[in-house]
Amino acid sequence: MAPAVRRTVDLLFYVNPMDRFMMPPESLYQSEHLAPLEWRSVSFVHAFFSCVLYAAPGAPTIFRDSAGHCYAMHLSKWLEQH
Repeated sequence: MAPAVRRTVDLLFYVNPMDRFMMPPESLYQSEHLAPLEWRSVSFVHAFFSCVLYAAPGAPTIFRDSAGHCYAMHLSKWLEQH
């Protein structure tokens, strides 16, 4: 995908490692690694948590305000639902 197109796209991916329940290391969401890829934002969801890894200045406010943060549902609440 061309950089001009990526700058308009919010990349969201789902991580599904079997039988793993862990928060990612902080080094994963250091923006200096993601900024050169030129996505508008990069986020992921995994079981009971989500992270906004990167948000460019032109990304929606919700992504910019959450960049570099992970949000987790309490594991016991997640287990109740599954």
